[in-house]
Amino acid sequence: MHSFIGLYPNLITKETLLTPTELAPFRNFSSQMAALDLIACATADVFAMTDSGSQLASLVSGFRSYYGGGNAPTLRPNKKRLAAILYENSTIEWNGFEERVRRMIEEGQRVRTRRSGRSVYRQPRSPECMCRL
Repeated sequence: MHSFIGLYPNLITKETLLTPTELAPFRNFSSQMAALDLIACATADVFAMTDSGSQLASLVSGFRSYYGGGNAPTLRPNKKRLAAILYENSTIEWNGFEERVRRMIEEGQRVRTRRSGRSVYRQPRSPECMCRL
């Protein structure tokens, strides 16, 4: 994690938000530790999904979409596109790499209507749409 924190110095975790004394009562309870993760991720300035199959990532993403009012960015990297960009790592210039990653993230942020059968947690309806049901 040290190299990752070196790249992103504003990275916050529950361990950095709470003192060891404050965290101690939760240590032996995995569901309570997960609840702390949910609170930290849901209220963060930006949330980056690393595992789209994770229930936590789905819940956080849905919460941020529904209650964020467009002010709670959630980054959902397209793994296939990112792999293709990284595959060119030895031949691509930094500016080109940065532009392609930014474009990939921006395209992933577009709001889409939830298709039938899709998870309400990953793609909740916005509060504005709720009145039209």
